[in-house]
Amino acid sequence: MSDLDRHQLAPLLERLLKGDRQALNDLFTRLRPYLHAQVRKTLGGEWKDSSDIVQSSLRRINEHMDGWLLDEPSVPHLLAWINKIVHNRAIDEVRKRKNVLGADQDSFLDNLAQPVSDEDRAEREARAGGIFAALSKLPDRHRQVVEMHYFDRLRDEEISRELGGSVAAVRVLRCRALKQLRRLMESTDVNQ
Repeated sequence: MSDLDRHQLAPLLERLLKGDRQALNDLFTRLRPYLHAQVRKTLGGEWKDSSDIVQSSLRRINEHMDGWLLDEPSVPHLLAWINKIVHNRAIDEVRKRKNVLGADQDSFLDNLAQPVSDEDRAEREARAGGIFAALSKLPDRHRQVVEMHYFDRLRDEEISRELGGSVAAVRVLRCRALKQLRRLMESTDVNQ
């Protein structure tokens, strides 16, 4: 997450400290793409769906947010705490699937335990931060359609019921959002 994105989280954190519960919803909206990126960073490209892990992480964050606010409420501390929750939830999910499927995933778990080089981590965080920044610049409806389709893995029919409107309108919004997102990312050279 870039310094700009961290700077955008500071006002939400201040609102939370003042007791504004809507700030928590706003914080979760801003963090959702970041959480998906963290899951992918932890589990790698082999893991196709991060929605369950993100949802359970958000529940865990919500359950323990009041206690965390009493500790050391700062944006870096918040992100470190959230990263730990997401990492633990991701590993729990791998273990759960291993037990259910009986698959041999020990090597996958071993790879998760291996430290990531600082260069790889910095590159991944820069890319995730760029995506997060570009998503945050999209109009709300565009951003919601992208997040629901790609992060929450909802079908167009489900998105149209959730947001209202037709399935065709959802497809048009997603197409426009992706074009705009691509332009935003190219203009900030996120992919390089």
